[in-house]
Amino acid sequence: MKAWLEPLFERQPGWRRIYVDIPGMGQSPAESWMKSSDDLLEVMLDFVETIVPDQSYTLAGMSYGSLLARGLLHHHRDRVNGILLIAPPLNQREGERNLPDIIVLERDEGLLAELSEEPRGSFETLAVWHNRENWEKFEREIWPGREQCDRQFLSGTFRERRYPLSTDIDHPERPFVIPTLILTGKQDAICGYQDSWQTLMGLFPRATFAVLDGTGHLLPMEQPKMFQALALDWLERVDKQ
Repeated sequence: MKAWLEPLFERQPGWRRIYVDIPGMGQSPAESWMKSSDDLLEVMLDFVETIVPDQSYTLAGMSYGSLLARGLLHHHRDRVNGILLIAPPLNQREGERNLPDIIVLERDEGLLAELSEEPRGSFETLAVWHNRENWEKFEREIWPGREQCDRQFLSGTFRERRYPLSTDIDHPERPFVIPTLILTGKQDAICGYQDSWQTLMGLFPRATFAVLDGTGHLLPMEQPKMFQALALDWLERVDKQ
């Protein structure tokens, strides 16, 4: 996230940034009692109360992180002053998602032959441009986290019907009237874009919603110019309110 977000603050200074290492997804260990998304959300709620107690704050999350961000928003409706959702899933199991077909826009067979099996598989799954420029960004910005994550925890927890939050965050009692940016990839075969459009636009009356062509699940990496422009506009909207 730092690779994509930090350039924004060179143009929009004055922000305190807190990057969260979610348990099981980096260097923060997953404890034995963490069995579901509800458990991880409780960790995040405790984290917020420890780091920014009784303060307003702004949220940015990508993929699963955006699901937890929406869980925080549900609990802290009156404290969150803006939210950025990147390639967000809805609060549903993977088999329930409406997804586009898998599309590869460029494929460098020579490059792929150079890669070892594990990073190659991850790269081919998440990216739609299988070329050297994209691989170098992937290797720098994505793979270190993929390599560190606790895969046994992630597969065991979220493949056994424990992925959705028990709170129905897709149907809150009333909309969230805060500056919002929802970014999706037209070729995102992991989280898609149609479900988000149909559900999230009604929940966020002040949302900008973009479906970016030429990118899959890693849209800040594959479409950096569009990401920077739209995210900077969102930050400015949060600052102005």
